[in-house]
Amino acid sequence: MSTTTLAVNSSAKSTVRARSEWLFVGITILFVLALTTLPYLYAHLSTPSDKVFMGMMLNTPDHLQYFSWMRELTEGHLSANKLTPEPNAPVFFNLLWWGMGQLGAVLGLDYAGVYQILRVVATVLFLLLSYHLCRRFLANTLMRRAAFLLIAFGAGFGWVLIVLKYTVTNGELLMPLLVYIAEPNSFLSMLASPHFTAAALYVGVFELALIGQEKRQQRYAVYAGLLALFLGWQHAYDLILVYGILGVYTGMLLLRDRRLPWHMIVSLFIIGIISWWPALYSVLLTSLDPIWSEVLAQFDNAGVFTPNLLQLPVLLGFTFLLALFTLLRENPLR
Repeated sequence: MSTTTLAVNSSAKSTVRARSEWLFVGITILFVLALTTLPYLYAHLSTPSDKVFMGMMLNTPDHLQYFSWMRELTEGHLSANKLTPEPNAPVFFNLLWWGMGQLGAVLGLDYAGVYQILRVVATVLFLLLSYHLCRRFLANTLMRRAAFLLIAFGAGFGWVLIVLKYTVTNGELLMPLLVYIAEPNSFLSMLASPHFTAAALYVGVFELALIGQEKRQQRYAVYAGLLALFLGWQHAYDLILVYGILGVYTGMLLLRDRRLPWHMIVSLFIIGIISWWPALYSVLLTSLDPIWSEVLAQFDNAGVFTPNLLQLPVLLGFTFLLALFTLLRENPLR
């Protein structure tokens, strides 16, 4: 058999494998969308005639705030804080809810309808990006699929606390925040908090930074900075994670290679200088405006803090334990 024939056969097999992989991804995405749509469909169909289903599954107070922003940003580019009786100027901007408000106005949809569009689009983009990263880091197809399914359906051990509530603790839910925090639970976010799913696309910033490092091209840092800027106008506080993770990665390169990783240092500077504007706006908003400066105190009143390290395995579940085990075993600083 000639070399040309072998090359053609190898290419054909690779194409078939790639198609099979992405078919698996597509079926998984459709399955996730179907599962997360069923509760909304049931709620809509079972709502009594004298009531209205508002289009939200969980966390009603926060979602009412989001819908308030969506309504206000439909009528203008800035929103006042409508959850206080005190008069205040319209100084708040959020690109996501502005975009949702504008989309609803164009399509003639209410908040619930626009919210479903956000949920579907965010879920599809998040899962596609997740599998792309699985392909980047895992050579084995079975490992890719297993990791992808963990991302799509994995959750913490909060369900154990629910079992204890109804069997051992006489109706008391121990450590309730470990059940209600949605951000680390991909499936719960795709079900009920699509803005968190959309914010998870920040992972694309790290992918672009890695591509730039591999190709030694700073234009990817520019792309990463623009993506971080775009997402920063939705979730400005997540920029802290972006800068922190890239900073830690740069520091680990220094420890491993025993020399300054100039490419990543310059990349981090480029990403930061492009994307820091939403963070600056948020700091000024919550520092200079008397109403918005009090908003941050609500988090303190609610006790919404990151759980301590000993509770993280309950919050993050098997995926976290597996990642921790792999990190300790592989030791990337060796």
